[in-house]
Amino acid sequence: FIYYSKDYGQTWLYSDYVGDGITNECTIAFLSDDDDNDGEYVAMNCRTGSIRAQITFTPNGQIMEPPGIQYPNELIDPNCQGSMISIPNTNSNNGGGDKVV
Repeated sequence: FIYYSKDYGQTWLYSDYVGDGITNECTIAFLSDDDDNDGEYVAMNCRTGSIRAQITFTPNGQIMEPPGIQYPNELIDPNCQGSMISIPNTNSNNGGGDKVV
């Protein structure tokens, strides 16, 4: 699970528990969804020792189902931290929310 703040530490939230031994050294990015006014989602990318785990949490901290916890074969874990950044969508004709790279 993760503890996170959306208001610079004034209040803190926590997510669902991911599970023992699934992840190690994670990075997160906040995502907004233009089609959903519930707030920001949290995208998490974690080391596993082989293939990185990707998890998206809903604005209330639940693991988003689907997709749940994913292990994309193309995201090989080179045993170092991988960073993510969130790029806000400024084009309303683009059909969606923020992008993560």
